[in-house]
Amino acid sequence: MNKLFTKRAATVVAATAIGLTGLATANAPAAKAVIQKCWILKRDGQTHKPFDCDVNRRVLADNTIVYDVRHFQGKGAFFTVRLWEDENDREAGADLWINGKRVEVPYYTDKDRDTRLDLGEVGQFVF
Repeated sequence: MNKLFTKRAATVVAATAIGLTGLATANAPAAKAVIQKCWILKRDGQTHKPFDCDVNRRVLADNTIVYDVRHFQGKGAFFTVRLWEDENDREAGADLWINGKRVEVPYYTDKDRDTRLDLGEVGQFVF
């Protein structure tokens, strides 16, 4: 993935994650969501206070697991995340659908079993 794309993707994801692009309501999840804490970890070491977000886990027809994440921090945001790994578990990534656009970012699961989406220079969105 080229650095320019990664930088743009991180900016789009971060802006949406912290609510700068508004709340996308057209793709709202229909199933029950679980309220949990989300937060943003910035690269400069600052951590935003945890905030409530709704996370809905869905299994698609092809057995792919996706997460619909909605939060109301700032203006709020809604996005869908599909986590993937290659067959040899050598590479992993996350596809995010934000306002109808797909963005690919790296991710990992931490020791607390939180999912951390790596947004490049901006930091991480954790849910």
